[in-house]
Amino acid sequence: MSDFGTVRDRTRPALWEQLRGMRGPRRVVLVSAACILVFLVWASVARVDEVTRAQGKVIPTSKGQIIQSASPSTVRAILVKPGQRVT
Repeated sequence: MSDFGTVRDRTRPALWEQLRGMRGPRRVVLVSAACILVFLVWASVARVDEVTRAQGKVIPTSKGQIIQSASPSTVRAILVKPGQRVT
């Protein structure tokens, strides 16, 4: 029978001490993960008071601009099939 997990290893520093010793990218990743976790917990617990849906129209602040090629031409063939990857 194993004693794994029943007796704390006294030579290993506590979690808080390990976190305080972290520097650079590890700390950034850990803090980012903690923030995401807090956000997800908050999003699952928070209540939405009101949801509103509406239709609208986008009105540009300046005139629309027509875009066209410098020299007019005709497309003879489209060599790519739907769903085909183009690299």
